[in-house]
Amino acid sequence: MKIVLVVLLMMMPVIDVLLLMKLLLVVLLKMKLVIDVLLMMKLVLVVLLMMKLVIVVLFMMELVLVVLLMRKLVLDVLLMMKLTINVLLIVRIVLVVLLMMKHVIDVLLKMKLVIDVLLMMKLVIDLLLIMKLDNNVL
Repeated sequence: MKIVLVVLLMMMPVIDVLLLMKLLLVVLLKMKLVIDVLLMMKLVLVVLLMMKLVIVVLFMMELVLVVLLMRKLVLDVLLMMKLTINVLLIVRIVLVVLLMMKHVIDVLLKMKLVIDVLLMMKLVIDLLLIMKLDNNVL
């Protein structure tokens, strides 16, 4: 029995070393767990960076849309200006036609004046004829 005790006493340091190794193994497993958690956090950070990149891309797309809307607005303004110019050209044509009508009316008024003068001359001739006839009768 003493031999067994002596052997057990001699094995004590080996058992201590084995216990220390077990403790070290537990610590390493805990450290592996911490490393795994850190890796997961790194993965979450990568996902967040990707989301940030997506947000930046969406912002750039919004800027492109704003530029396109501004371009459309400029084109609409140019179209309105063209329509305004067309309307002004039509108004100009109407004014030219009205001016020509005014000239035609002026010519017609002058022709009426000439006709009136001719009618007065006819009246004078008729009057002279009547007077001549009256003189011949007398």
